Amino acid sequence: MYFKEQQERQRIKNWIRRTRKRNRLKKQLPLLPAGFVGDQRTYYYETYNINLFDYNVRRRFNVSSIPQYNYGYSKAVELYRLHHTKYITMNSIPQPPNVSYQIKKNDRHIFNDPNILFQRTPPPDNDSHTTMSDLSYISASKGPSVMEFPPTPSHD
Repeated sequence: MYFKEQQERQRIKNWIRRTRKRNRLKKQLPLLPAGFVGDQRTYYYETYNINLFDYNVRRRFNVSSIPQYNYGYSKAVELYRLHHTKYITMNSIPQPPNVSYQIKKNDRHIFNDPNILFQRTPPPDNDSHTTMSDLSYISASKGPSVMEFPPTPSHD
């Protein structure tokens, strides 16, 4: 019991330390000379001895104005959205002409369940010679055992 309380106190302490460190106001870098062309990181290192190549030093300064470090949470969100725009849900799917479907009796309860969402699969290629009447058809009730989710963005 004592060990659990000690762990909980340490966890709270670490959480407070991390949030204070994350929300700390970062120092502004000195201004660049007018018309500066070149790598800003080497300029700051040679002029002010600020090594922006080092991550621990970079954490203390606001480096959002430097093009090499102009990424972070917004970039992660952009990549996340780019990945998720592939999956568009369609409310109404037009039925192709002259097509009939047969559903096995043991699978009908799956289709009638309102809690199950179905994803549309792409049509088979023209070279494929498989049909739904193949013996290789597996019941829809035997779904995947493990589900993988795409990565989500995290804060800097």
